[in-house]
Amino acid sequence: MPAPEYKEFDLEISRGPDDMYKVDVIRSPAGEAHETFKGLFEKFELENYLLKLGPVRRGVRRGPSKDTSVAEAFGTKLFTQVFCGKVGDRFSACLDQIDTRTIPGLRVSLRLVGVPELAQLPWEFLFHPDRRFIALSQRTPIVRYIDLPRPATPLQVAAPLRVLTVVASPSDYDQLDAAKEKQNVREALKDLTERGLVEGDLLEPATFGALQKRLRQDPVHVLHFIGHGSWDGDTGSLVFEGPDGKSAEIDADTLATLLCDHDPLRLVVLNACESAKSSPTNPYAGTAATLIRHGIPAVVAMQFDISDDAALQFSQAFYQAIADGYPAEAALAEARKAMNGQGSVVEWGTPVLFSRSLDGRLFDLKRVKRVAADAEQQDAQSERASEATAEEGVPSKRGPNPAKGEFSDQEGKTARERELEGRVQMLEEMYRKVAVENEKLLNQTRKK
Repeated sequence: MPAPEYKEFDLEISRGPDDMYKVDVIRSPAGEAHETFKGLFEKFELENYLLKLGPVRRGVRRGPSKDTSVAEAFGTKLFTQVFCGKVGDRFSACLDQIDTRTIPGLRVSLRLVGVPELAQLPWEFLFHPDRRFIALSQRTPIVRYIDLPRPATPLQVAAPLRVLTVVASPSDYDQLDAAKEKQNVREALKDLTERGLVEGDLLEPATFGALQKRLRQDPVHVLHFIGHGSWDGDTGSLVFEGPDGKSAEIDADTLATLLCDHDPLRLVVLNACESAKSSPTNPYAGTAATLIRHGIPAVVAMQFDISDDAALQFSQAFYQAIADGYPAEAALAEARKAMNGQGSVVEWGTPVLFSRSLDGRLFDLKRVKRVAADAEQQDAQSERASEATAEEGVPSKRGPNPAKGEFSDQEGKTARERELEGRVQMLEEMYRKVAVENEKLLNQTRKK
């Protein structure tokens, strides 16, 4: 199935006169529109909603999802106030175009830089009275778009897509089940790894210095951080492990300075509490927004804590879709549906996609899929040839297969080089045997 494509519904909210907000449809298949609206929620009303949607928890990723009715009530009010008048008319017209297949899908890009106090709201729960939750449909993904002078372009990637996971559980913080976290990562990427589409690696130890060293050695396309995050009201941080195993807080600016020099990196996934947090006065102060501002094309961060089961469903579905060539917002929509289908009633709204990519495409993965398909075909042919030669007493010459856990030998040759050599040797052996048989037949013919 081809990867989803989208037309833009570009929505910008800014401050207007007399405590009003302006909402502008900058671009859409149905045309532009402009409206104004009053403040969205009273302070205590908003606090009540947020407590019910994402209760404050002491441990990372603890607790079940809440009733969907709260999310529906919150999302309905948010939608009816912002998508009002002509703005709502344009949006409905675009949805009609999707229904009639006039357009393939609609990427809802929210520009909230001018109203950082509104950026703190969980917009992912926008609820259309007739269409249900907007972000739960692959046809209408929601993106927090941050406009910068340097739009991101897709990176051409040859197989495999390299995902580096950091599981940080310092001894002086609430302990994560690090072994389980690592197993969850392996489980999430297992199918993709076996197919040669993704190569997963765990950073050990989970220190900032180890990350810097790792980025010098090999390209990393996706960085996935699992651990604790913090927010002091002005700056976001991630909690790495120090050399002594205790906590080492790395503020977002320091982390961004390291990551922005690594050109292959296109996506950062932050499975850490408060990683999507932002300041009501500074739109670039949060961890995710800071990484975007420094040049990372896309960041998925969590606006609430997330349970282990939901995190596993998220990773499996998200990376599967990315490896299939889906743009980031479509991959996240797939992950939301997977989480929702496994009983995560509102946890699907926890991930937030921040992006500066114009079309959401982070990787050009056509070559990845072609190489993976060729590798699978070659492996099948090699296995059949190996079985045939084994039956005749000829040892198999098949080289190592990295996707099956085989490694290069001590001569310093890569697994792929050894595999190719093995196949060449196997073919040479087969050709030799065929030549011998042909010679025997020829001699028999001559005697007759």
